[in-house]
Formats: sequence, C-alpha cells, structure tokens
Amino acid sequence: NKSANAKPLALVILSRSEPRIDTPLTPPPTAIMSVAFGINGFGRIGRLVMRAALDADGATVVAVNDPFMTIEYAAYQIKHDSVHGMYPGS
Repeated sequence: NKSANAKPLALVILSRSEPRIDTPLTPPPTAIMSVAFGINGFGRIGRLVMRAALDADGATVVAVNDPFMTIEYAAYQIKHDSVHGMYPGS
C-alpha cells in the first residue's frame, strides 16, 4: 500500500553539497498569517467573502469594486442579505 509508506511533504534544500530533507512544511501552531485583499463585485459571493473576512482574524478587505452600487446600498446589502439573513455584526 503506497499510502502507508507516504511521507509528509518536506522542504528539499539544494546546495553545492548533497541535498538534504528538512522539517515538514507546516507553520508553527501559534503562527497567525494575515492577508489583505480586494473584492471584485459585491453580489452574492462578494457579500459572502466580506462576511467571512469580517469574522476572520487576520483578513482585511482593502477595496470593494462594484461600479453599479452606491456605498449606502452596499451597506444595506451586507446588513440585510436576502439569502443569508441579517448580518449579526451590524
């Protein structure tokens, strides 16, 4: 069985000497990674991404691009989503 012999993914460091296998590529359990991103479109999926980012640690939405929606209507949409209901953080 090949899966029983599978080894965890590891970093192979190549140098002029012999290549060596280093530790598995997993972040330390206390590491918190942050990400900043923009949302292109504020339809059903854009609003879901915004809600997830508002609830997640380390996620920052820096821009929302939807030229057909006013800021007031976007705020209304995130608060009163007809598919996912009222946003609890509003």
